[in-house]
Amino acid sequence: MPPNSNSLTTVVLLVEDEPLIRYATEVALRDMGYRTIAATNGYEALSALEEHRDITVMVTDLAMPKMDGRELARRAQAQYPALKIILTTGYDPTPGALCTWPVVNKPYLSEELAEAIEAALAAS
Repeated sequence: MPPNSNSLTTVVLLVEDEPLIRYATEVALRDMGYRTIAATNGYEALSALEEHRDITVMVTDLAMPKMDGRELARRAQAQYPALKIILTTGYDPTPGALCTWPVVNKPYLSEELAEAIEAALAAS
């Protein structure tokens, strides 16, 4: 997929505890032209947000040990109100009704994730 107009300036924080999913998604995001930072859990993600102030979008798994995606999203949004957040999940087919952030169901195609990121960016 060719880079879009936002991808060259968009930094995406990917938070995923499953190594293979994290690697594949990170590669896909980079192939789309996004600058990508990866974290394995919520605590790493909060540290990355503190360290990299240019992160504009966070894509986080919903089900993670220690701190789930909703808790991470709440904490991140409280500290960084302009941060765009997208949740991903392979467990609950309708988690969007339970939270205020968009949800992309796993397994997802690269195009679906790109569409969710572009929609989040356009919702400024």
